[in-house]
Amino acid sequence: DADVLVVPGATRPLLDVEHAALEGYLGRGGSLMVLVDPRANTDLLDDLRSWGVDVGDDIVVDRKLALFGRATSPFAESYDPQHEITKGMRETTLFHVARSMRRGEDSELTEIVFTGADSWAERDLDRFFQEGTAEFDGDDLQGPVSIAVAGAPRLEGADEEVEGGESEDEKPGARLVVFGDADFATNELIEA
Repeated sequence: DADVLVVPGATRPLLDVEHAALEGYLGRGGSLMVLVDPRANTDLLDDLRSWGVDVGDDIVVDRKLALFGRATSPFAESYDPQHEITKGMRETTLFHVARSMRRGEDSELTEIVFTGADSWAERDLDRFFQEGTAEFDGDDLQGPVSIAVAGAPRLEGADEEVEGGESEDEKPGARLVVFGDADFATNELIEA
């Protein structure tokens, strides 16, 4: 086993054995980080939903707080000041083409990274990709838009005893971090 498993931008459906391996890893208290771009052609999104992530089928647009006027390259405007991952963050982070990631219903996840107040999650992706236009309307998600969540995933059979007879109190807690963009973590966008 690994201390952390990272799935950096899945672009294809996973095999059944891969789904089972991820579920088993989390079930044993593993820590998983998933980076998912908009329109990613992967069924990993179904797993994320089952673990408590509200995965947006959208693309974040921000005409005011974005890279050189590129409305689909928004900057993070704020971070959750209480969460261990983001509590000391003060620098702006660029997200090149991101989707919304929110806390699902009955989830223990926390939304940790937000775009600007004037941003929105554009849900008319056919118009966006075919015509190249985006306009905020009633179907879209008004900003600030959450583009990352973190916390304890919702797991099937979480109340049962785990391998080796450990009780729920002794079982290490699984951790999940999900970003709606994979590019922000590439060498191209990280100053080394």
